[in-house]
Amino acid sequence: MTRGDLAGVVRVRSVRERDSRLGLAQALREQRAAEQAAAGLRDTLRDTPAFGSGSIREFLAHTTHLDALGHAIAQADRDVLLARGIADAARIHWQGDRSRLRAVEMLRERRAESRRLEVARKQAAQLDDLATQRWSRRTGAMASGGRP
Repeated sequence: MTRGDLAGVVRVRSVRERDSRLGLAQALREQRAAEQAAAGLRDTLRDTPAFGSGSIREFLAHTTHLDALGHAIAQADRDVLLARGIADAARIHWQGDRSRLRAVEMLRERRAESRRLEVARKQAAQLDDLATQRWSRRTGAMASGGRP
């Protein structure tokens, strides 16, 4: 795999990680909205006054209202559970995308470090060659009676 190929993989993984992070953020917003809706319905139930007195029609209307509110709360609780499940799945998906991105980035960093070490080794070898040549010239000049 060439350096350009790896850069392309990093770009693709980065886009996937960003998309799954945005998906997680959306799922968390929807979870909060579902929890707030359920809490609002519970508040409505808590704030609903008990039936005190009135006609049978008023009593039936009150109980019908409470029954509908109970069904709405039960549905809201199911919606919260569903939203939590979706948020959990989105979190797992994002964590997977994030770890794949990190793996490719680490590979890229290791390759860059390897290239840097190779350049440093080549430079050291060249410096050694130059030093050897200079030393050879000095010792050759001194052996022939010249000045170093």
